[in-house]
Amino acid sequence: MSHETWNNRLRVSNIYIEEKYRRKGIGTELMKYAINFAKQNKIRALVLETQSCNHPAISFYMKCGFSIIGFDLSCYSNEDVERREVRIEMGLNI
Repeated sequence: MSHETWNNRLRVSNIYIEEKYRRKGIGTELMKYAINFAKQNKIRALVLETQSCNHPAISFYMKCGFSIIGFDLSCYSNEDVERREVRIEMGLNI
């Protein structure tokens, strides 16, 4: 996590749970920690990125209260749309 002080948002840069530990609530607890950290520090929002092809991550973030706030159609290559891998920004206002 990193606090973007210029706009008072907390960026979640990476959540990785090893395969054998997934679906045990660890990711949810980590996200709750980030949300509580933001609340305690009066940070106005959490943001993160994922890819349009990462359906499990999108579902998880939506379950945690995040919504889609933007797209970058050429983040990874000039053929992101054709490759069906578009960067999605997701956010949660606190």
